[in-house]
Amino acid sequence: MFEPLAGSMIEHYMKMRAEGSKPGDTGGTMDVPNDPNHEFPRMINMHDWDQSTQYWSTASELIHIAGELINDKPVLCQTMLYFKPPGGRGQALHQDQQYITTDPLIGVWVALDKSDQSVGQMIVIPKSHQYGLLEVEPADTSISFTNVQSVIPQDAEQVGLDMEPGD
Repeated sequence: MFEPLAGSMIEHYMKMRAEGSKPGDTGGTMDVPNDPNHEFPRMINMHDWDQSTQYWSTASELIHIAGELINDKPVLCQTMLYFKPPGGRGQALHQDQQYITTDPLIGVWVALDKSDQSVGQMIVIPKSHQYGLLEVEPADTSISFTNVQSVIPQDAEQVGLDMEPGD
């Protein structure tokens, strides 16, 4: 669905990043002062102040698919963009429900660049919604720009997702 838009989205968000700080910017913990994430902090809730993000995140096809998955009318409560510059830390495994208390909750993740193991792919835990809300513990901030992570059950399978732009 987003494949034809990925290039435009990259151009749009890189231009916005070059313009300077935005509301809610965060580059992660400061214990790694040379982390490139500090120069490319994640953006949050862009749909509140950016017309293009509002348009993309409320596309009728996306709303329809989300509604089918949760069997309810979806409500947009957050948008976020992660830049992952070379050498930048990733984010430790976590559950969005630890931060967003909407129920039901569904997340949509779109790759704007190729994402595979060599650049730091997204990791998912199939059927993790069946575990309920997991406890958190300190994260290794040498590899995570956040300082907490979910305590992952021992029987959980971690699956890396190779993604192309627009997936």
